[in-house]
Amino acid sequence: MADHRKRPTTPDFTLSEDLLQLWTPLLQRLDEAMPSFAEELVMGMLERLDVEEGGYWIFHINV
Repeated sequence: MADHRKRPTTPDFTLSEDLLQLWTPLLQRLDEAMPSFAEELVMGMLERLDVEEGGYWIFHINV
């Protein structure tokens, strides 16, 4: 069975080549359309980072 998850699992934080091909064009276009996109994306991700007891970084996602 193929793995169809779109996020890397902990502790392997590498993206497969197919995911890079999927996400790179979108992120590049968003960065071209909105000059502050990359900075806002990184800052938003950093605001949601936390460290678990085991030392792993985790995201807190509010939905």
